[in-house]
Amino acid sequence: MNKIIKYVPAILWSALIFVLCFIPGSRIPQEDWLDTIYFDKLVHAVLYFVLFILLFRGLKYYSLRNIGLALRICLVQGILI
Repeated sequence: MNKIIKYVPAILWSALIFVLCFIPGSRIPQEDWLDTIYFDKLVHAVLYFVLFILLFRGLKYYSLRNIGLALRICLVQGILI
């Protein structure tokens, strides 16, 4: 049980990413200046960077292997969405 608790923030953040990514584009306010700076790409990058950090912090040992594991989990979630 203690091992799972370390991943709760990452699991909740992952769920938030799923919910936010499935909001229809018509329900999101449209601003022309946000399109020129590729705001949506920045938002996605920040969301997945935070997920990576939360996953990595949940791992017991900080190693190159665990960095790869956290990256693969983020990549799989991005592909699934």
